[in-house]
Amino acid sequence: MNKQRVVRLLAALLIACPTLLRANGMRLVSQDGFASARGEAFAATADNPSAIYYNPAGITQLEGDNLRSGIYALYYDTTYRPPDTAPNSGITYHSSADFAAATTLFYTHTFQDSPISAGFGIYAPYGAGLT
Repeated sequence: MNKQRVVRLLAALLIACPTLLRANGMRLVSQDGFASARGEAFAATADNPSAIYYNPAGITQLEGDNLRSGIYALYYDTTYRPPDTAPNSGITYHSSADFAAATTLFYTHTFQDSPISAGFGIYAPYGAGLT
């Protein structure tokens, strides 16, 4: 891989990285549309770069450079009303951030004439700030 190609790859990865990380306790299981369509039964197939999430050893089945990305739109309905016995009953709480986006980016490279493969994956929600 030449130097210019590596610089472009690193620039793309930095652009795709989340600018703000929050620990909101959310887990998004679906990282690939094909795997979701198969009920997340993807570990044995591993025929695209999202294998980094499902089965990292599966990237050895890929050849050359592979790139896969996606985005999920998320809607949070975070309205909460305490029970009548609570001291703050009668108040309805709402979130100021109802929408978020979860991005996925996977890149794999198998070295020519070598059994070695390497991969990089990002799967993180953006804008999931609930207040």
